[in-house]
Amino acid sequence: MMTIRRRPMAWVSCVLLFALMGTVHAQTAVVDALDDAPFLGGFLKETRVLYPLRIGGWEAKNEHLYEQQELGASVRYAAGDHKDRWIDLYFYPAGVLPPSRLAQDIDSTLQGIRSSLDQPGGYSEIDIAPLETLGITVGSGKNKRKIEAASTSMRLVREGKTYSSAMVMLVLDLYYVKARFSAEASVLSPRESRKQLEKFLIAVVQDAVIRSSGGCWMPPPIVQKDALLRDAPGQLATAEHGKVLAAVAYAELFGYLERFPQSASAS
Repeated sequence: MMTIRRRPMAWVSCVLLFALMGTVHAQTAVVDALDDAPFLGGFLKETRVLYPLRIGGWEAKNEHLYEQQELGASVRYAAGDHKDRWIDLYFYPAGVLPPSRLAQDIDSTLQGIRSSLDQPGGYSEIDIAPLETLGITVGSGKNKRKIEAASTSMRLVREGKTYSSAMVMLVLDLYYVKARFSAEASVLSPRESRKQLEKFLIAVVQDAVIRSSGGCWMPPPIVQKDALLRDAPGQLATAEHGKVLAAVAYAELFGYLERFPQSASAS
């Protein structure tokens, strides 16, 4: 469904449903399980993304919602009648992440590009520049905040043709926002491609609105355990009943509280 605003915008509605995760028996098991079920059942149920249809000379042409709902949606932008350049914009759920996770996921994405070297339909040459950080300011007044992004440029060769490419990636309101720019090398250099893409994504993020419903703003569930470890790594707070450890909150578990099975209430 598309809606026209003062600046032309479009709505993407992605319903994201996740199965409930089973009982967790150890602190490390919870951390490992986050990779397989990052939203812990109902963390995100529905997300609406409002993005600009036009940015400078770029216009959104194709929108795609992936069958695997955790992959989100993508939009391809074209620059008028120029068929030698395009931008792909992706929105897909990230959840609550530690600061180091963005760099890890960017590196994983780049490894995926590198893995296509000399593969059927892949690239015959790949040259990726080091990552650079980019600060983007969004909102105003009390809602003003700075979002850190990372960008890189690439020189890619496929079927004898050389392309300049760039990628910028960040996390905004529980979602990854990623953009890929590709152009024939005769049109733009890799560095010029990165500069254009950074400018494009800054405009996207400053205009985009991402709103999610589900349990993402609700108090975290309680994981019951028969025994708790004192001074375990990552403990944020503890509570005792007499001299017995009764509850532990772990910062890296996004506030999950562990208690004796005799009580399922948190105080």
